[in-house]
Amino acid sequence: MTHIFIGCDKIFGQRNAYFKRLSALELTATAEQKLTPARLDQYRTESPKGFAFVMHAAAQLTAADPVHGVLANNDKLKASWEATMEMARKLSPKMILMRTPMAFAPGQESIERLESFASQLAVQAKEVKAQVAWEPHGLWQQEQFVPLARKLGMVPVFDPFVETDLKPGRGTALFALYNRRGLRATFNDFDMEDLMDHCAPYQRAIVIFRGTRRFRDARLAYTVWQASRE
Repeated sequence: MTHIFIGCDKIFGQRNAYFKRLSALELTATAEQKLTPARLDQYRTESPKGFAFVMHAAAQLTAADPVHGVLANNDKLKASWEATMEMARKLSPKMILMRTPMAFAPGQESIERLESFASQLAVQAKEVKAQVAWEPHGLWQQEQFVPLARKLGMVPVFDPFVETDLKPGRGTALFALYNRRGLRATFNDFDMEDLMDHCAPYQRAIVIFRGTRRFRDARLAYTVWQASRE
């Protein structure tokens, strides 16, 4: 049976109420909210056992360096990864999310840098019982980055409703959904049942809603998931 976790990319209302109504949260540092050690520890202790945090890696990890580019294997990258690991030790996330910018375009150099990062640094996430997820921006197509991420031992981040010829994986999935595609603007119960079907092939699936109605959509998905277990 698939273990499914559902949440948003921000908290709506009080933290304690959010933790009772959903089972996942995408967490990133903002200008208004720094992810200090004290704050991360607070999130961990206030959330219920088994809650799924998707924690963004330190911003400098994938920042485009004007000389060396993105994910260059140097001391700066290693220091940024160690900062990420320090955050993870405080929070105990299920997933560490690495977003690469548009400057990190498809190509052999990018693939080689990903291979180096995955083999030398990303493997360390096991120390905190986490996995590294990769979400590329720019020209990467799902048919390109999804199998590449899986090959490198990382979890690809994508929208399961985007039609491709890709076969589902077997381990962990991280789905990111914005607004519903097509003529109908909002998700309904049938969409959420389809979402559960997309989750079914995996051992564990984390679903994060990021659209304008994300809390409403996450609650609907959570309700449908609960009903499917009865």
